[in-house]
Amino acid sequence: MLQFVVGRSGAGKTAYLKQKLCTLVTKEQADKLLFLVPEQLSFETEKDMLSRLGAKECRKVEVLSFTRLADFVYRQTGGLAGQAIDDGGRHIIMSLAIEQAQDRLELYQKQAGKPELIPLMLNALKELKTCAVSTQRLREAAAGFVNGTLRQKVMETALIVDIYDAILEGSYIDPLDDLTRLYHALSAHTLFDGYTVVVDGFSGFTAQEQKILEVLIRQASLCMVSICGDEAEFASDGNLFFTTKRTKKRLKELAKKNGVPVLQDIRLDKPLRFSVPAISYLEEHFERPASLPYTEAPDGVTVYCADDIYDECDFVARTIRSLTIEQGYTYKEIAVICRDINFYRGILDTALEKYGVAYFMDAPQEISAKPLMLFALSAFACIHTAFSTDSLFRFIKTGLTGVSVEEAAALENYAFVWNITGKKWLSPFTANPRGYSDTFTQEDQMELEALEDLREKVTAPLLLFQRRIRDAGGTEISKAVYMLLQDYDVPNTLKEITGRFKEQGDLPAAQEQQRLWDLFMDALDRMALILKDRPISTRRYSELLQLVVNSADLSFIPNSLDEVTVGTADRIRLHAPKAVFVIGAIENEFPRMPVAGGVFTDQERKALLALQLPLYDSIEQLAAQEKFLSYSAISAPSEKLYVSCYRQNLQGESKTPSSIVRETLRIFPAIVPQSMHDAYWAELLWAPQPAFERCAQYSRTDPNAQALLDTFFAGQKEFSAKRLAIARYAQKRPPQISDTQLAHKLFAKGGMKLSASQVEKYYLCPFAYFCRYGLNTKERKSAQVDAAEYGSLVHFLMEAVLKSHSVQTLSSMPEKQLRSLLEENLQKYLERHFGGAQDKSKRYLAMLARMAEGAFQLIRHILQELSQSAFIPAGFEMFIGEGSEVPPYTLALGDDEKILIQGFVDRIDVMRAEGKTYIRVVDYKTGSKKFVLSDVLFGLNLQMLIYLSAITKNAGEKYGGQPVPAGVLYMPAAAAVVNAEKDDTAQDIQKKQAKSYRMNGLILDDVHVIQGMEKQGKGVYIPVTLKEEKAGKENKADTHVIKIDKGKEYTVSQAQMRALFAKIDALVLQMARQLFNGYIAPVPAKGSYDACKWCPYTAACGYKEGMPCRDITQDKNPVDLSAPEEKAGE
Repeated sequence: MLQFVVGRSGAGKTAYLKQKLCTLVTKEQADKLLFLVPEQLSFETEKDMLSRLGAKECRKVEVLSFTRLADFVYRQTGGLAGQAIDDGGRHIIMSLAIEQAQDRLELYQKQAGKPELIPLMLNALKELKTCAVSTQRLREAAAGFVNGTLRQKVMETALIVDIYDAILEGSYIDPLDDLTRLYHALSAHTLFDGYTVVVDGFSGFTAQEQKILEVLIRQASLCMVSICGDEAEFASDGNLFFTTKRTKKRLKELAKKNGVPVLQDIRLDKPLRFSVPAISYLEEHFERPASLPYTEAPDGVTVYCADDIYDECDFVARTIRSLTIEQGYTYKEIAVICRDINFYRGILDTALEKYGVAYFMDAPQEISAKPLMLFALSAFACIHTAFSTDSLFRFIKTGLTGVSVEEAAALENYAFVWNITGKKWLSPFTANPRGYSDTFTQEDQMELEALEDLREKVTAPLLLFQRRIRDAGGTEISKAVYMLLQDYDVPNTLKEITGRFKEQGDLPAAQEQQRLWDLFMDALDRMALILKDRPISTRRYSELLQLVVNSADLSFIPNSLDEVTVGTADRIRLHAPKAVFVIGAIENEFPRMPVAGGVFTDQERKALLALQLPLYDSIEQLAAQEKFLSYSAISAPSEKLYVSCYRQNLQGESKTPSSIVRETLRIFPAIVPQSMHDAYWAELLWAPQPAFERCAQYSRTDPNAQALLDTFFAGQKEFSAKRLAIARYAQKRPPQISDTQLAHKLFAKGGMKLSASQVEKYYLCPFAYFCRYGLNTKERKSAQVDAAEYGSLVHFLMEAVLKSHSVQTLSSMPEKQLRSLLEENLQKYLERHFGGAQDKSKRYLAMLARMAEGAFQLIRHILQELSQSAFIPAGFEMFIGEGSEVPPYTLALGDDEKILIQGFVDRIDVMRAEGKTYIRVVDYKTGSKKFVLSDVLFGLNLQMLIYLSAITKNAGEKYGGQPVPAGVLYMPAAAAVVNAEKDDTAQDIQKKQAKSYRMNGLILDDVHVIQGMEKQGKGVYIPVTLKEEKAGKENKADTHVIKIDKGKEYTVSQAQMRALFAKIDALVLQMARQLFNGYIAPVPAKGSYDACKWCPYTAACGYKEGMPCRDITQDKNPVDLSAPEEKAGE
C-alpha cells in the first residue's frame, strides 16, 4: 500500500512519520522498518531516533539514504566486483572516450581536443545515468528528429557515452550506475517484503530513484511518503508546489502500474513548527497574490537592505552574535541560506570570524588553487611556457620549493630589473643586482652569488622534470610528478606546515594539508592506472590532472556540535532551526534565473521531453523549482526570519530586491526595511574588533563612542596603537613618530648625512621622505635605456670629452674627429655601464646611437658657449663631501649634532677677474626644469644653491682666495627638438636649436659677471640680456653704460645671494628638527608643483584632494628672500 502524508512546510510531516515509526516499534513490536531520507539528513535523523527509542529499540529502524540503501542491499545479496571510479577517474576516462571517438565526430570535431568538452560530456553522462535513459533509447528518439543538428548531437553524445562505458567495462564500476544496479538487485530479491517503508525529506526524485521506490512500493506492506503542499494548491494552476505535485502524481502512477492500492492521504493542515504567528502567516500566504496582508506589526520577521555585500554580511554576523548573547540562542539553532555560496566566500566567513561566531560553511573548494596542486600544475606551466617568469613565480610562491618569502622577493626583483624570462632563466646570472651601474661592489657580488644559487635551486629540478616527461606515457609522467615532489622535499615541507598549524591550534588547516596530500596521491594513482603507458602530451596530461583534482571533494564534517549552518538553498538540510537568515535575495539571483545548461539547449530539451525521455527539467520547470526553494527557505525557521538584500554588488552595479523581499513586504506592509543608516552605533557592539571599528567610526560625532574608546579599550594592548591613530585623526593631527629616539635612528643613522636632493624631497612631502629615507622603501626600476639612463650617459660624455682636451682644441676639431672622440667614449661607457655590446639587440644599440647623436649636438653647443665665455670648466662630477677637496655643506644642530650635505656637482666653472675668483655651478638636466627664485622659500630648487654655498665657503684653498658665487645654471641636456617651418633655412633651425639649449637659473646681477658668461649679452646662452645706454645728461662726455635689459628675475645681488644661503641654512635646520620630532605628515606640495603626481607611496599615505597641503605659488621677483617657512612639526 502507498500512502501520502501531505502538509505545507512546518505542518509536522517529519514529526508525524517519526512518531509513526516509534509507535510501530514500541506498540506493535515491528522490526521491518525502513526510514529513507536524503543523505544530508541521515545523521540527524539517526540521532533523533536514538533519543526517541533508545539504543536497543532504535536498531529496529534502518535509517538510510539511497546511497546507504545500496550498501545495505549489497551486504545481503553480494557485493560488486571491480574498483569504483570517482569524479577524477571519470574525467580521465571521458577524455579517452572523446579521443577514441574523435574521427567519427562532426558536430564536436573542433571541440574534441579541448578540455572544455570533457565536463560538458560528463554532465550529459550524469544526466542520462541519473534519468535512466539508455543510449539505445536516445538513438531511437533521434531517428525521428527533423532537426538535423539535434539528431547529430544526440547521436554523437550516445557514441561518446558508449565508448566511455566500454572503457569502464571489466575494470571499473561507476557509482553513477549504483542505483540502476540496485534496482536490478531489488527486482531479483524480495528483501523488503512485509516492511513498512517511510520516505521523508524529498521534494522530488530522479528516474533512478523512482525505479527504486517502485520496487519498494511493490514489495513493502506499507510505503508512506511525505509530500510538501496542500490539496488546494495542487488543484489550482499555481506552480509553487509544482515539483512536489508532480512527484506525488508519478508515485501514484507507479503504484497503479504495479497494482498497489493507494490509501487516502493523511493531511496535516495545522502549522506546528512556528512559534510566532507572523512566520506561519508568511508560509501560508507566500506567492499567493490574492491573499490579504498581515494587519499587525510582524514579530520575528525582519527585512534588511544593505548598501553592499559587506554590509549584509556584517548585519548577519552581528545579529547572530546578539541572538546568542541577549536571547540565549545556541549557534546550532541558527542557519544562513543563500543561493550561491561563491558570492559570499571570503566575505561572510570573515565577518562571522570577526564576531567570534562558530560556523560550518557547506561550500566546495577549488582544489587546484591549493599550494600542493598549484605546485604540480605550475611546474607543467613552466615547461609549456618555456620558463615564463609568471609561471615560474607561481611555482615558487606555492611555498613548497624551499625558497623563502624573502628569497623569492629578491629573485623577483632581479627578474624585474633585468627582464628575466624564458631562456634567460636557464643561463647563469651575471648582471649587477642594482641594475645599470658603474661600480660592482663586493656586496653586489655576494648578492649576485646568492641569486644565482636560488636560480639553480629552482630550475635544476624543473629541467630534470622536463627530461623525464618528454615523450612519456601516463604512468611515467605520473611517476615524474611524484619524483618532482621528492626533489623539492615537498613531503617534509608539508609535515612542517602541518606541525605549525597544530602548534597554533588550527586543527582544520592541519587536517586539510593531510587531506590534500592524500587526494593528490590518489589523483596521480588514477592517472597512472587509467592512462597506463598510453602516449599523451604533457599539456593534455596537465589539463586532465587539473580536472581530476578539481573534481575531488575536500569538504569536512562540522568541527563542533554547536555551529551556525551556512549553505545553499538547494543543498542545505536543516534540523529544526529557530532563526534563519535568507541572504542575497536579489533579482535573478535568489530565486535564480534558470538558464539552459549542458549539451542540450532549452528548446532541444523540450523536444526530448516531448518524446517521454525523462531528462532534466526545462527552464519553466526549473523556475518552478526555484520558487519552491525560496518558499522552503522562508518557511524554515520556527521563531525568527531575516531576509536581506544589497543595493550594489562588488563591481558597483545596482541591484534590485527579488520576489522574496517583495512578497515579504507585500504580506507585511508594516515592515520598514532596516539598513546600516538606521542602526545606532551602540547596537553594533557585539565583539571587540567590530566594536572598536564602530567606536572609531563614530568617535568624532558621539561622545559615548569616544568614552568607550577611553575606558573599555584603554587597557587592551592590541588596540593601543590604533587608539593613538584615532586620536590623531579626531584632532586632525597628521601621522607622527612619537618616539624621538626612534626618529633619530631612522633619519640619522651614524649622523645626519644628506644629499641636497633629499632636502628638496622632504619639502615636497615629509611622508614620502619618511617612506623613502626612513623606511628605505624604494620603487623598483628595471634596467632599461630611459630618460634617467640618458642623463647618466650625457653626464659621462660631457665629463670625458671636456676633460680630454682644452675648450679651444675641442672647438677647433673637425666634426668627424669630434664624433670619433664621442664614439670612443660611448664605447667605454657601454662597456663599463651596460656590460658591453655583445648581448645587446639591434634596437638597443640603435637607441644608444640616437642618444649619442643628441649628446653630440649638446657638446657642440657647449663648446660654442665656452669658447666665447670667460668661465673655464674647473671640475667635472666633483664630489662635495667628506674626504673630498671640497668639504661638505655643514650645519650645527645643537652642541653635538651636525648635519652634513654632500653630493656630486656636474660641472664647476671658474672666472678670475679683478683679483676675484667667481664660481658658477652648471647642472645638466634631461628634463624641463625651470628655476624660479621663490621656490627656494618653500624648500624647493635648493640643490645647486646648496652646493654653490658649500663651494664658496669651503673651496677657497682649492680655487684660491674667497670664491664669489656667480650663480647656478641648468643646462638642458635633452636632444633638441624644434618645430621647423617650410621656409626655415638651416641657420633658422640652428637658431631654434640654440634657443632650446639656453640655460636658465640664477646669476649674480654684476654686468662683468654676466659678460663673463656671455660676452655679447644677447641671451643666446644664458637667460639674461644686456643693453647699452647713454650716460645721464649731467655727464657731458659721450659715454655709454651697460645695464641688464631682460631676465632680471634670474639675477640677485650679493646681499640677496647671502640671504638665500641663510634661508637655505634655516630650511635645512628646520627639516632636521622636524624629522627628529617625528614629523612625517602627508602634506604634499601642490599648486605650481604636484608632489603626488608620480609619487610611488600614494597608496600608503591616505592623502586625498582637499586635505591640508603646502600651496606653492611662484613669484619671479620675491620681495623678501628671508620670508620664514611655516613651522609645522616644530
